[in-house]
Amino acid sequence: MKRFLAVFMAVLVLTLPVVFAQTLSIQQFSGQDNVPNVARPTDTLTIKALVNIPTDPEITNDQVRLITSEGVTYLFESCAPGTGTGFFLCTMTYDLIGEGGSDEYSIGLYDDSGVELKSVIETLTNDFINPAVVTLVADPMTLGASPTTLTYEAQDYAFSPGDTGSCAGVGSIKLYENGLTGTPTATIPGGAACTLSGQTDYLPKASGNVSLCAIATDRLGKTSPSKCTTLTVDRGAPQFTQSKILTSDGTQVYAIPPQGITADVFVTINEGSLAVNSVRADLGSLADNSAFNELAPTELGELHGSSRVAVWRNIPIKKVSPCSFAVRASDVLGNSDSHTFTCSIVSDTSPPEPLGITTGYTSADGTVLLGSQANLFVRFREAGMARANAFLDASSLGAGASVKADSCEKVGDEWHCSWKFGTSAPEKRYTITLLASTRDDLDNPLANTAQYQIDYDSTPPVIVSGPEIDVVHATAEYGDQVVKGDLLQLSYVVTGASTVVADFSAVGGGNKTEGVCGDIDGQNVCTFQQEIILSGSYHANVPIKFLDNAGNLAQTAYEFDVFGVLSEPNPNYWTSAVECAPETVDRTSTALVSHQVYCRIKLSSQNPSASVVATALSVDECQGELESSVVDLTLINNGFGSKDPYLRMLLATREFPEAKLNISCPVLILTKLGQNFTQNAEREMVDMTVRFGESPLGTLAGNVDDKIEKAEKDVDSLNKWLKTAVTVLAWGDKLCQIRMIIWDVVGALTAIVGVLGVAELIPIFGNAVTPGKEALCQSTDQLTKVLGDDVAGIDNVLKDFCSFLNCKGGDIVGGDILGDIGRYAGGGKGVNTPGEGIETAPQQGTGISGLESINVQDSLVWSALTLCLPGVIKNVDKYRQIQCRYAVCLKRDVKEGGIPLSVCDDEKSYLTCVLIWAQIFAAIPFMNIINYYLNIVQEWFANPAAAVAALVGLLCGQNFCTTTGPAYTVCAAFKLASLIGNVINDYNAIKKPGFFSVGQGPCQEYEELD
Repeated sequence: MKRFLAVFMAVLVLTLPVVFAQTLSIQQFSGQDNVPNVARPTDTLTIKALVNIPTDPEITNDQVRLITSEGVTYLFESCAPGTGTGFFLCTMTYDLIGEGGSDEYSIGLYDDSGVELKSVIETLTNDFINPAVVTLVADPMTLGASPTTLTYEAQDYAFSPGDTGSCAGVGSIKLYENGLTGTPTATIPGGAACTLSGQTDYLPKASGNVSLCAIATDRLGKTSPSKCTTLTVDRGAPQFTQSKILTSDGTQVYAIPPQGITADVFVTINEGSLAVNSVRADLGSLADNSAFNELAPTELGELHGSSRVAVWRNIPIKKVSPCSFAVRASDVLGNSDSHTFTCSIVSDTSPPEPLGITTGYTSADGTVLLGSQANLFVRFREAGMARANAFLDASSLGAGASVKADSCEKVGDEWHCSWKFGTSAPEKRYTITLLASTRDDLDNPLANTAQYQIDYDSTPPVIVSGPEIDVVHATAEYGDQVVKGDLLQLSYVVTGASTVVADFSAVGGGNKTEGVCGDIDGQNVCTFQQEIILSGSYHANVPIKFLDNAGNLAQTAYEFDVFGVLSEPNPNYWTSAVECAPETVDRTSTALVSHQVYCRIKLSSQNPSASVVATALSVDECQGELESSVVDLTLINNGFGSKDPYLRMLLATREFPEAKLNISCPVLILTKLGQNFTQNAEREMVDMTVRFGESPLGTLAGNVDDKIEKAEKDVDSLNKWLKTAVTVLAWGDKLCQIRMIIWDVVGALTAIVGVLGVAELIPIFGNAVTPGKEALCQSTDQLTKVLGDDVAGIDNVLKDFCSFLNCKGGDIVGGDILGDIGRYAGGGKGVNTPGEGIETAPQQGTGISGLESINVQDSLVWSALTLCLPGVIKNVDKYRQIQCRYAVCLKRDVKEGGIPLSVCDDEKSYLTCVLIWAQIFAAIPFMNIINYYLNIVQEWFANPAAAVAALVGLLCGQNFCTTTGPAYTVCAAFKLASLIGNVINDYNAIKKPGFFSVGQGPCQEYEELD
């Protein structure tokens, strides 16, 4: 029997599964702003801890506790099964009311009997001081196409101004141009550091004098006062406004002889700071000679206003239409541009050919009618008459026997030469003659003269009376007063007028509105009708022109008041113009993130007394592809007096293959008129266009691929040497865990001996159980010797190995496997059970209570200081797991799941911070000792059963094989219940899936993704 038990236990040592050590991992320790270890003085602290006790399958909220620096203990509010087998996520909130400063909090994990198994120290900084931008310098301060270099520095302080030792961290610096509202033009990202400084290239979006302001925001959302600097931005390149090709006498070249001519090329350049040495022209196409390319100007005129004229002298002109030449220039700031001018030049050897005469007016019989204010035009079929060498004999009109044309202009394929005669001749028919002295620009003479008949009329129309006013009211009767919506009719009695034109733009109408003239009761009555489109009140001026058949003009104007109606159902005071930014959305990233587009609505009014009270958006009435394309529409910057509200549009997360998205929305505008307010809102339709294109910086997917490639390289470099070492340690841990499970079985058998001893005292059983009890007691003693003999026991082989794995020099001093009765009474594992780290042998008491809860393997620092090689390997593996998690997040969550890239970056930063820093504060010995005794006392008050269990532990004996009596019976009952609970826990641990697996976690997920 003994040999069988020895063999059975040896096999059990090699095959039984193990569980991991206790886990207390703080997942969240932050205020409402979710900044790790930082909160506002008045805030709600949220703490989430991921815990695991391998021997406790159901962790309750009273097993995880928060202890303040004042020693006050708070139980966690809830514990629920978390990610991973046997893990629970425990949560609590704690209201902060403070005045700033830093404070330490201890989070402890306890077994069911109230014994602390593990604790972690977290430091909380209360941040109540705003950050500050201390430096914002631009160099250069005057710039053009190239960016300026911004030198910036922002600091954040927690509770002492100027002290950057502790803070929430400068989250970002936002840059604004010409105002601190709306969307920032650029954002410099920060982080947890209290100082954010550096240099960046910045190209302003606005031009002219730009006020550039920086505002720092810490990670709690507190903002700094603005710090500003002024830039002068000249983004305008030289503009080429006009070109002319002129002969030496200043005549523009339209025609050339077959052999060509020599002329000068003039180009007007608008640029106040022109780089004079940058002006060049390619005139080789005009000269039919490439030697005339890349020519600097012969002359560069003086600056007049913001323009000057560049002249290229004595250029041979041989090219006829189509012809062109290019000019380019730069300003002193580096803005450059070029322009290609076209020209119309023909080869000409034929004389001018007259086609007729016109004024634009005719008499009843079709004769040309000339008024006192009209021009007389002679039309020619000709290539070039820019010199205006056309002559008329107008002596019959008293204007001279040879009158040169005032000018000749090219109109299509013709030339029109014009004369304006100032004469007092009688109104009748006259004959005028086109003289033979008429010549074209190449001095080709007129072949034949021509004579023309004209009727001369110099009498303008006469306004006899008016206006008569008639108002047709649209909504209410206001007498002769005019309001928006009314139809205004003006009537004039005029003699001699055939055409009437009025400018009604002041009331929202056209600027060339024609009236109707007709005979009414023997009088020529001219009438206008116009609806009042713009709401009042304002003063309107309507200019009116009356013309007769000869173009003679009479003018007048009608002035009147348009009154406002405050209760007007749909007033009209405003017009709008819309500008959206960004102008083009990068379609390569729309499937991954929701882009925001900001559309500026610029309101303007012709009514000087109108001002905006407030604007609102009627989202339900918006039109366009909203359901599939837009997630949210919000109007911002729409408070009192704002004429520049912004519509913020959040696009859907989807692909946008279309070129653009058109959306129309009504903006509701309340208006103040002088001392009055409109009762109803004006509906102004706003049309917005969002365009989609490709990013010049490459696709977001490409950037993610680069990050994935780097993350994979980081993981693979660690896997080369770390993966095997971690696997060996994992199997070693399992072997040591099996060892502890075997000792639990021994303890259970010992407890059964105790139960049989109790049964001996009951008369009904008598001595029937005594032989079995003694045999089992002897077998258990023998098994204990086999397992635990210092020389030959199986445990002797494993304990040194497990001590090495757990960085323990030997057995913990005191007690034996049957000691610590309080632990058994509680039904759970004691402080020295394998959860805290895999112990070396039967647990031997506590030594100095509290010290045994320190495990150097929890900290990379302590592992290195104590030369704990397994601890160093395990903690470096934690960093490998972080790298694996980052790679999995990029490959699976970003690429496939569509979450923002920043989520993976933030998660990696947080986990790395916790790994490096949080563990240091988790291993302070004196805090563990103090907490140990405080927690025992607190547990007694919070859980009276724990106090009873402790009392029982003091009274009960330890040897179940020889002790008898009532006290022994009570102790045996407690011990049996406890050890049965241990065995059940071990059985449940063996049943759990993945018990025999190693390498679980993010790195296993990473390998499965591959």
